[in-house]
Amino acid sequence: MENSNIVVTGRTAPVARRESQMPDAQTGQYYPAYDAKRTGKLVDEVIAAVKDDRANTKRAISADIASTARVQNQNDRVMAACERELRRRDLPDERRDELLDRMSRADDSTAFESASSREFQREQLDHSHKLSWKILLFLVGLAVGGIGSTALVRAAA
Repeated sequence: MENSNIVVTGRTAPVARRESQMPDAQTGQYYPAYDAKRTGKLVDEVIAAVKDDRANTKRAISADIASTARVQNQNDRVMAACERELRRRDLPDERRDELLDRMSRADDSTAFESASSREFQREQLDHSHKLSWKILLFLVGLAVGGIGSTALVRAAA
């Protein structure tokens, strides 16, 4: 036979069981300030986002370096071909001027690509460095907001 919590008596006086106690008022908060599981997942997501961003930045910079190197290599080959052509003794003056103009454009292209590459790399690194600070400030704001809202809930209760 199963033990039941119901006690039947023939008396009219209230009966209290020995193990019963007066309930204590709950002094703690009703909801925790943070959920450890959810907070852990959030931190993991933030760390993964930072890692992904850094990996993407590295890939972008590597691709830019490779692209710039290809352009510079191509311009170097153009310059070498023009130099060989300029060494010819029977080269007409018009052709010589065309080759010098082509060499000048190749040199300008190399300088432009190099400057563009440096600017792109600087922007990527600035973005990567700023992202970490933005995420950190967001988390601090979130924590302060969470603690502040918990304090407001406690004060209102």
